[in-house]
Amino acid sequence: MIRIVIVDDHILIRKGIVNTLSVDPSIQILGEAASGNEAITIINQYKPDIVILDMHLPDMTGLQVALWANENLKDTRIVFHTGSKNIFLIRQMLLPNVYGILTKDNPEQLINAVNHYRLKAVAS
Repeated sequence: MIRIVIVDDHILIRKGIVNTLSVDPSIQILGEAASGNEAITIINQYKPDIVILDMHLPDMTGLQVALWANENLKDTRIVFHTGSKNIFLIRQMLLPNVYGILTKDNPEQLINAVNHYRLKAVAS
């Protein structure tokens, strides 16, 4: 079972991710958050395998949430899900716990990233 938390301030994006991933019975959506503070609370509570994380949140950046997770939860992997194609911003996202950086315009990328994580976890 792959345990996931979804963080995006846009409810339609969050629900779209939930609907996209929920068709796979081996994926468990542990929770959703609309802000950085909510994200940290939920991530700390559930300690998921993967956090699907938007870069732009109302109270802090996704990068700040990822940095917190990198310091506090070494086994949790971040998949940034962003609408930005700004190379400077994308370079900032390259942290040790970042598993992927995906654009919001291709749901298949998200499914592939989760499946790739599953394959790596099985191989370990």
